[in-house]
Amino acid sequence: MIRSAFVLIAGLAIVPVCAWANVAMITTEGGTALQPKNAVTTVAMTREDVDLYPALSKVEVKAVFALKNIGDKEVQLEVGFPILGDSQLKDFTVAIDGREKPEVKTLPAPKKKEEQEDRAPADPSMPDNADKEYAFSGWMFWTMKFAAGQERRVDVAYWYEPRISDWLVQDKDAKELHDKVAWRDAGYIVRTGAGWAGNIGRGTFRIHWSREVPKANVRSLRPPWVGFGDPGGAWRYDAATETDTLVLNAFKPDNACDIGISYKRVSSVEEVSLLTATLKRGQLGMYQACRNYAFEHLVQLIDPDFFPPYSANRRLLTGEASPFSTKERAARLIEVLEYCVPPLGPEGFEQKSGEEKSVDALGAHPTECLVFRAYETLFTHYLQTGQADKARPLASPYKAVCEALQGYCRKHIETKSGINEKMLAEELWKIKRRLAELEQFLSAGNPK
Repeated sequence: MIRSAFVLIAGLAIVPVCAWANVAMITTEGGTALQPKNAVTTVAMTREDVDLYPALSKVEVKAVFALKNIGDKEVQLEVGFPILGDSQLKDFTVAIDGREKPEVKTLPAPKKKEEQEDRAPADPSMPDNADKEYAFSGWMFWTMKFAAGQERRVDVAYWYEPRISDWLVQDKDAKELHDKVAWRDAGYIVRTGAGWAGNIGRGTFRIHWSREVPKANVRSLRPPWVGFGDPGGAWRYDAATETDTLVLNAFKPDNACDIGISYKRVSSVEEVSLLTATLKRGQLGMYQACRNYAFEHLVQLIDPDFFPPYSANRRLLTGEASPFSTKERAARLIEVLEYCVPPLGPEGFEQKSGEEKSVDALGAHPTECLVFRAYETLFTHYLQTGQADKARPLASPYKAVCEALQGYCRKHIETKSGINEKMLAEELWKIKRRLAELEQFLSAGNPK
């Protein structure tokens, strides 16, 4: 699926620092954003307070860090923020104990193999072939000195530009439409603070929504991150201040703690209307390869229950599964799904563009196959509403999709591929029953 590159600003770290990152301590041996290599410090982060102000063209960050030397000797170290990819921290300011303004230096990533000393950290959580924007490319840092037992306060402020992902609309001249439906991705990397001594005592992260970016225009807010679990906290929304707050206590930051925000210029309701009109003009999906994903996105906006995992995510974010009433949701879903299959939709609509019309091209699982779900939903709707004349043209192609998925389930059960066999067996039973109904419908001309 199309993956957006989340622009995450790292927090104050004890190893090289990052654009959306936690303050970190820099070591001459480099290390990583997750764990400083061969770096030992007696300085702990006792408190971290971060305020994010997302807007359409910029994201402002204000952060306060409390650092304490828990050792019995004086220490001097370099701390700062690793820069992520081509992200730039604009109007960066730092103050120590409310008055001291240290000299902030910039350390770029090495350009030659021999420039290994003082290099910016790599991020081992990303694969070797990860996009360049995921890699830490430099540092903004300064020197700090701590007496034994001393606690110091660091105030930081800056802003950066959110990353814009635009792949839902083909018409490149429709600039206003592109701007309205484009994703804006932002966030804050907490994991770069893992190098401080012990756990971070308490982290408070606040996201301030506004008239320009109201909560209704937010598409996702993390953590929790799928696959990483919940770091132990939960977002709490205060309608009076239009603020989401996440509090983490005594935690060792990792990927699961990183904050990610995706938002748009328009609300979900307005986006559905805009994309539905775009779909009817045959302009949905900037490229052929992302047409299917654009279709899935539109369906998920209307009815997240169509793909259960998205329903859970939306309920977590907004407290509701869909922005539409039950009746309006059903009507809008049918309107859109009719453009997924012939006669209004394209012939041979495949789950994965460019692949053969094989079992695997239909999706990893029947409930995740948009084509199968479209035929199933439309066919059932037409029969239940007495529109057998509309159901009849769908019967044969629907039967072909069912047969392909039947083969898919059997293949993975026989080969013990690792997919849940009980789940596949249940789906296989449902498909066999549906095939029998379709066979009778085709032979008799009437639904069972």
